[in-house]
Amino acid sequence: MGFKLTPIDVVENISREDFYQNYLKPRRPVVIKGLTRNWPARDKWSLDYMKETVGDIVVPLYDSAKADPSAPINAASTEMRFSDYIDLIKREPTDLRIFLFDPIKHAPALLNDYVFPKELMGGFLDRYPTLFFGGAGSETFLHYDIDMAHIFHTHFGKKHIILFDYKWKERLFRIPFATYALEDYHVDNPDTERFPELEGIEGIECFLEYGDTLFMPTGWWHWMKYLDGSFSISLRAWDESWAVKAHSLWNLTVQRKFDDFMKARFKARYMNWKEQLACKRARRAWERGMPRSNKPKGRLKTVFQTTFLLTSFPLSILRHHLTFTTHTVCRINPLLRGFHLIFQTFNPFLIAGVVAFVAITDLFALFQIFLCLSQFVLR
Repeated sequence: MGFKLTPIDVVENISREDFYQNYLKPRRPVVIKGLTRNWPARDKWSLDYMKETVGDIVVPLYDSAKADPSAPINAASTEMRFSDYIDLIKREPTDLRIFLFDPIKHAPALLNDYVFPKELMGGFLDRYPTLFFGGAGSETFLHYDIDMAHIFHTHFGKKHIILFDYKWKERLFRIPFATYALEDYHVDNPDTERFPELEGIEGIECFLEYGDTLFMPTGWWHWMKYLDGSFSISLRAWDESWAVKAHSLWNLTVQRKFDDFMKARFKARYMNWKEQLACKRARRAWERGMPRSNKPKGRLKTVFQTTFLLTSFPLSILRHHLTFTTHTVCRINPLLRGFHLIFQTFNPFLIAGVVAFVAITDLFALFQIFLCLSQFVLR
């Protein structure tokens, strides 16, 4: 039987209140067909328009081959001139994709063609929209976004998408120290005889058409297949939860640095170990009937909220001093410089928390590396 997939909710338009209560708060995906009705992009954007606007810059391309064990995450497989790539995906099917393309850097005129849906929620990273291009038949491997942001994903063409709640991570064979799943099964047609752990996993399926917008809440796994040569734009927004922001920071710093370090030194041996561990965890979760509810207990949530309220006032006194100190540290430390740009739209207390978190997690990273190396070397 495979996965238990249900059709996604589809609405033409939605109010801020309904969006919050039905989708943002419970973190449930939805397709909003009318979100782009007032976008100039809805009438203007096409492959020919992109070709004319972006020009002949050289872009990295990604294929559907299994990841190189020794290469850093998101390493490109080849390069091509953008105009030649557009001609390619218009002409014939190909598994080559453009991933996380920055429209601001290469085509600032595109910024006038879309609007952030701030009438639905706040927290948008206005400086970080991304474009994705793919040929007919190309696939994006199953993963969740490393920065744990909410995504408004608008497609200009046709695309097939399958989504899974974050709670299914073990059963989906999540690779340790990464944000993607084992690449040995087909998400649209899983072999449950070989991978019985996939049987019965609940997911959501949708088909996007030109101008449709998919809201993907933080942490949702997604697999995508281009049904024609087309492209998408993703607008990202932070979740209000500090725990989610901390998870994002951990993924982007400690986890990624550790994984790149191990891959560079142990290559295929390290990757094989990670895949074997993913299989063991999936089998254990399946045998135990997991996942169970991953919502925090009400009492624990109350403790966190009370602690925050009790400390918010005295901490606010430090606001002015934290602003100067953290801005200075962020500019000195290259690792934190990028996060200063990301978090600068938030209050100084959050920026200070980021700095403190990185400092503290360096110690945890050393401990994690020690444990992992011990298991890996002594196995």
